[in-house]
Amino acid sequence: MKVAFAGTPEFAATILRGLDASPHEVGLVISQPDPRRGRGRKTTQTPVSALARERGLPLLQPPRIGDAAAEISENDALVVAAYGQILRAGTLNAAPMAPGTSTRPSSRNTAAPPR
Repeated sequence: MKVAFAGTPEFAATILRGLDASPHEVGLVISQPDPRRGRGRKTTQTPVSALARERGLPLLQPPRIGDAAAEISENDALVVAAYGQILRAGTLNAAPMAPGTSTRPSSRNTAAPPR
């Protein structure tokens, strides 16, 4: 299965590592544009864009993820992990096996019993 992946922070890079190690083909990686940081306002790669470049995966960094809907549609499925933008229905449903799968970290400790 050819999968498009959208994510930005380190949490998402962890998911991308697992996806890349799976039998699925990562056909596209989408990350937020690399931000400028520090006094010199130097461009710093996001964890996902750095990993995609390191592994030679196809990378897009559009200002709005909706701008990548055509490229997403060339893949069988879309996996989203902490991308950082609201995804509209047209973007989530762009891949043939829609809707996309989304995951994000939780600050809630699910191992602890409820109080």
